[in-house]
Amino acid sequence: MRRVHAKLMLKVRKIGVNIVRNLADRYGVPPWLNEQTEYLLPSSWLGSATSGTSPSQNRIIRNLFEEYANAWSSGSISLPVKSEVFHVDEGRLKSLQKNSISIGFVGTRYYVNEVPLTIDYGGFPGFAESARHSGFQVSEFDVSQTLSVNGYAGRRVTSQQIANRELHRLREHLRDVKPNIVAVDGNFVPGSGCYDTEFLADLKKELGFSLCTFIADFHELQPEDKLGYWGEVSDVVVFTAASWSRGNKYFDRFPRKESILASPCPPADETVWSRSTLVKDIDLGFWGGKGRRRTSYLDFASRCGVETSTVYREEVGRKPMEEYVDFLLRTKISFTSGFTGIAAGRRTGIMTYRIWESILARSLLIHESGCQIDDYLSPFIHYVPVDNVHELVHYSRYLLANEETSERISTAAYSFYMRNYSSTKFWNRLRDMINR
Repeated sequence: MRRVHAKLMLKVRKIGVNIVRNLADRYGVPPWLNEQTEYLLPSSWLGSATSGTSPSQNRIIRNLFEEYANAWSSGSISLPVKSEVFHVDEGRLKSLQKNSISIGFVGTRYYVNEVPLTIDYGGFPGFAESARHSGFQVSEFDVSQTLSVNGYAGRRVTSQQIANRELHRLREHLRDVKPNIVAVDGNFVPGSGCYDTEFLADLKKELGFSLCTFIADFHELQPEDKLGYWGEVSDVVVFTAASWSRGNKYFDRFPRKESILASPCPPADETVWSRSTLVKDIDLGFWGGKGRRRTSYLDFASRCGVETSTVYREEVGRKPMEEYVDFLLRTKISFTSGFTGIAAGRRTGIMTYRIWESILARSLLIHESGCQIDDYLSPFIHYVPVDNVHELVHYSRYLLANEETSERISTAAYSFYMRNYSSTKFWNRLRDMINR
């Protein structure tokens, strides 16, 4: 009997292992379970950076940057395939702009349960300001401390009594301001104590607005189908830090893909990045969370002699947005990554807000490969891609010693952003989608 039981348990275990393997092959291994270390190995073409960067390696890097710059100038390099993601025909745009549009933002102005109240990224406050500067009428309803919405501090459990009172207040607010568009944070699937699709559907029917839901973190390794949940009631769903193709199960099965705006970047309040009086005295900088393999890259750079400045959220908590902006404005080279795991044997990642904030700060962006950044920016023209920690060090050494190359890339990136991805471009494209 025991032998039969043991054989049965072994069979069940094998079935379980096979299921896990099949799921990992199809959807990838979450980064916290993934033991991939290929990014720690020396560069396949530049070699190890631990003993320095030789004159011959510097010549190789210089030739690389010059060849790309010449090819871009001559038109040999095509524009990124999705560089017109916000394009609206001029005649259509003039027609749309004849009517004024008001937007009501419903989201978090600050992080949940934090005193003093702080926020260290643009988020919904930045969205609202960018819409104002783009000529839209804007109202805001802050749910930071009263509803159980998404937040990096974790979801707070709000009593249903408090939630009902706050939802009633939200309904009255929208009745008063009468927005044409209501924009909500949909970076979560709600439980109790928050607005949900039923509540929003009732409000839409009553007040007649169009609903735009913003989803920041959206990729195939997440356990919740945020798109499927919010998409059923939304007129437009906007991804602002996402990976939405290459077999994304949530994207693939969503029926109304025409209602999705796969935005490479969030609508930013560009005015906060316009200060030019700060001296760029940080060589290689990073501000944010320790995850996504960032500490491995930055610690290695520091050990190799690159002067590195890091502000890790896990060590200092959250800081006011102004301090984050000042840090990036002072940074010569800004490193970031969006690693989410290995899907079908391939490195995958999301496009984080830090990409665009670095560009707005005129910091040269170095980014780990693996996300869809090349669909929107040209490598070695608008940013520098790296496959491993050694390339980060080799490139940083060269760029810090050759400021004209660094300035050329950061300037080209800023100009390309303003021409193709500015907040005005974003809001006009959203207006176009809602009024089609």
